[in-house]
Amino acid sequence: MPALLLLTEVQRLRFDDALRILSEREFFISEERIMAIIRRKSREGTDKDFKPPAQGESPRLTASQLELFKI
Repeated sequence: MPALLLLTEVQRLRFDDALRILSEREFFISEERIMAIIRRKSREGTDKDFKPPAQGESPRLTASQLELFKI
């Protein structure tokens, strides 16, 4: 899900804020419907490494991802 990844990882938004933006500005469907689609796609295995975060869980960064942010 490129749009969600862009909002949560690149723009550093919280997951619930990203869902709201996708709902209001991108897809014009409810946040609940977007989450249902994410859960279904996750179960189908169409996105190999994608797992929706548990409620209240923040995304974890890997060492290779952190290397992108060298100061």
